[in-house]
Amino acid sequence: LLVDDGSLASFGSEIKLRARFEKAMSRCQLKRANGELGKISVVMIAVEGGPNTLKTVRQAAAKGLPVVLVQGSGRATDLLVFAHGACSSAEGHISGVPDHMLPDLRRKISEST
Repeated sequence: LLVDDGSLASFGSEIKLRARFEKAMSRCQLKRANGELGKISVVMIAVEGGPNTLKTVRQAAAKGLPVVLVQGSGRATDLLVFAHGACSSAEGHISGVPDHMLPDLRRKISEST
């Protein structure tokens, strides 16, 4: 589902509208085939993007919404995928970025802005 508030040449203006729509949809209930009522799940899918994508992903994660990052789609989403991989060690804790990864991280950051 794509959300557009009708604005022209105004990046990020749809964020508030989408957030209100998501909240309203998540409150709805649907009747399942077995007759039980169930909630509508909300999932964020991030494809490419720029600074507003980073903001929206942060807000979604803070609300506990699942976020799917499409690796290889470019810019902000690839930066998030890269950062997640660089900061997650085998032990599951944040370990920092190794020196050999810094040039690639700088390149991905400059591509996302």
